[in-house]
Amino acid sequence: MVKPEKPGQGLRELRLEKNFKQNFVAEKSGIHLKTYQRMEAGKTKIGLTDVPSLADAFGVPQDEILKKEGISMTNHFKNENGHNIGYVKTLSESEKASGLESRMLNMEAKLDSRDERLEKIEMLLEKVLSKLA
Repeated sequence: MVKPEKPGQGLRELRLEKNFKQNFVAEKSGIHLKTYQRMEAGKTKIGLTDVPSLADAFGVPQDEILKKEGISMTNHFKNENGHNIGYVKTLSESEKASGLESRMLNMEAKLDSRDERLEKIEMLLEKVLSKLA
């Protein structure tokens, strides 16, 4: 699977392969034209709920939409008819690092907040102890 250079590129390539216009894909998929244009431009992420309607509009399996967008499928969730209804995206190393960095910053903020609360408690305790002495 070749990952596209930017999000939405796979959708654009598929549309051009099929010789479709953006408004045709948007209308056929039930996605607002501006939203579809933003998907192709990489400004709006393709939602899990968008994949089935896009696949129908293009006349391809849902896997094809995901592959074109460079989304690897590690787990398929199928309904009783055997149709894919979901997937789990495998994160790239940069996505993992970005998520880890975000979680670390969040933890640091929580620790700072706890430290501040602890300092306030210590100050109050000192005041109470000084009044008792």
